[in-house]
Amino acid sequence: MDPKKNLTGTFSYLQPFSALVIGDFILDYYTVGNIRRISPEAQVPVLDVEKKECRPGGAGNVAVNLAALGASVQVIGRVGKDWAGRVVAQKLEEVSIVTAGLIVDDQFLTPIKNRLIAGSQQVIRGDEERVESANQRIKDQVLLLLLLSIKNLSVI
Repeated sequence: MDPKKNLTGTFSYLQPFSALVIGDFILDYYTVGNIRRISPEAQVPVLDVEKKECRPGGAGNVAVNLAALGASVQVIGRVGKDWAGRVVAQKLEEVSIVTAGLIVDDQFLTPIKNRLIAGSQQVIRGDEERVESANQRIKDQVLLLLLLSIKNLSVI
């Protein structure tokens, strides 16, 4: 069978390209374990935590997927001046994504989506976020970063 006649082989036709991802950057946090007992004081399942993992979520997930396809990726968006924002930037940089366009806003909390997974089943998700619009200063920064980047891009 010709390798280019299946889905995986089709990706070999992709040419290098540059991409800009603009959006909401979130920290996806996974707490994984097994449920083996019920709590005696509250009659709820107890997750015995075996591992924890952080990944870029939201627009960060899109950026990581584009990088995996071989794109040269840069991002524009807002993160908080907090632990979650630093982790999002670090995880993006680990896969060679340009994070110079991540605007650190000390009035903003980077959203965290914590998925509690028992075995292979998500049992609950806990969200830490405040939904709020960016102020005019942040909006102006986004526009400036876009104008400075746009001429060197294949796709936004």
